[in-house]
Amino acid sequence: GIDFAGANFTGANLTGANFTGANLSGANFTGVAAQSVVLQSANLTGANFTGVDLSGVSLKKAVLLDTDFTGANLRGVDFTKVKYVSATRGDQRLTLRRVTFTNANLRDTKFAWMKLVDVTFTGADLRKAKMKGVVVSRGSGVRANLRSADLSYATLKNTDYFTRANLRHARFLNVNLAGATLYKAKLGGTKFRKTSLKLTIRGPGRRATPTVATPQQAPISPQQTKPANPKPQDSPSTTPPQPMPTESASSQSNQIPPENPGN
Repeated sequence: GIDFAGANFTGANLTGANFTGANLSGANFTGVAAQSVVLQSANLTGANFTGVDLSGVSLKKAVLLDTDFTGANLRGVDFTKVKYVSATRGDQRLTLRRVTFTNANLRDTKFAWMKLVDVTFTGADLRKAKMKGVVVSRGSGVRANLRSADLSYATLKNTDYFTRANLRHARFLNVNLAGATLYKAKLGGTKFRKTSLKLTIRGPGRRATPTVATPQQAPISPQQTKPANPKPQDSPSTTPPQPMPTESASSQSNQIPPENPGN
């Protein structure tokens, strides 16, 4: 392919451009018009696509390393077709390494079964993203919108992807969340099945939540445990004495008065 390494395309109209197999490492595409652009098999190492509309673009066999998609529109893009493979011996899992998606539109995208290393999703829109089986290593995702995203079978240990994130109606089936940060995350309608929230971070200062359990009874205060003073038997009662029952007024009025001895 053609060598465009370090090229500056800032603000250019690249609608329909074909970069198949091109070397675009370090190229600057900030603000370009890139509708229907072709990037298959292209080397996008260190390329800058800030603010570019790449919705629906094919990245089949493209190399993504240190690539910047800040504010880009990548709706519907399938990242599972990229070329870059982990350098770890014996690990053939497709890997995105040091890729930035800050404030990017990633709705309906596919990351299923990929490994994400130092990938940034801060403020990204990941609604309905397919992230099944992903393995996350480091990276950040503060305030990401993951509403209705599928994260089943993912390994998300010690990640802060969910700090202040919108996780409403997201799906967590058989997910490892040990040490993951859920501080101020929105969890309304979130589905946790076969997923332990034990040791997840739910408070400031990386304060861990021990486990989800039934509420324990509140401890009894010393005042509650202090025995009441027995009432002295010979002390006068504070209750006023009740008068003896008397005959009713009606019965008194029916009695015959005694005769006067002087009559």
